[in-house]
Amino acid sequence: FAVLREPAGRGGSVELHQVAKAGVALTVRPRNHFPLVESDSYLFLAGGIGVTPIVAMVRSAVEQGKNVSVVYGGRSRASMAFVDELQQLAPEQVTIVPQDEIAGLLDLRGALEGIDAGTAVYCCGPSAMISATESVCADLGIDSRLHIERFTAGDDFEVSFDPANNTAFDVELTRTGVTLHVPADKRLIEVAREVLPDLSYDCEKGFCGACETRVISGTPDHLDSILSKEERESGACMMICVSRTKDERLVLDL
Repeated sequence: FAVLREPAGRGGSVELHQVAKAGVALTVRPRNHFPLVESDSYLFLAGGIGVTPIVAMVRSAVEQGKNVSVVYGGRSRASMAFVDELQQLAPEQVTIVPQDEIAGLLDLRGALEGIDAGTAVYCCGPSAMISATESVCADLGIDSRLHIERFTAGDDFEVSFDPANNTAFDVELTRTGVTLHVPADKRLIEVAREVLPDLSYDCEKGFCGACETRVISGTPDHLDSILSKEERESGACMMICVSRTKDERLVLDL
């Protein structure tokens, strides 16, 4: 578990660095939108603090005797977390790319072109790195094997909220027993929080998964950047911070 202190962020990382002193007990509710799928071999691509989930996956894969390859880039070796642990876990399979020692960015195409058929690809890092990885995987026809996790939305995933393009709808909250009207100029989560002020949410941009809600009926209009194509098509859940509905009525498990 690692949190990079980001003074220019929204305040969460700074607060945690101030509060999480030795001996302090924290209550957490983990959500996993980045599970390690079953595979005989893995390619792990990590950028900066995005190595945090990757190192846990590498540890698990190595313990299971799987074939692993790791490419990990960062601004400087001194700022890159878990370097020693990764090199101990898979000394011959880890490539460390500090920008202050090796000019340029990660050679994503070089790493991806040579993988065996069936290799699962995992990528976590800055938005630009993830976008570049998605582009290369699509070009190579292996995008179905790519698994990503974002810790920032990035400019490419800033969800535009324009009331002129929205349609009003009703939402029924089955456990709460109320039906609410969501006007075109309000987000679904805004309206739901009027009766459920403790509703879980975080990024409000559709990439963290904190507001994931089960859909009982209705067709979600998915505007997040976290659900897979299959998850979107199933319509079983939605991120209510950004997504809306294609129907006049939506029924949620809230």
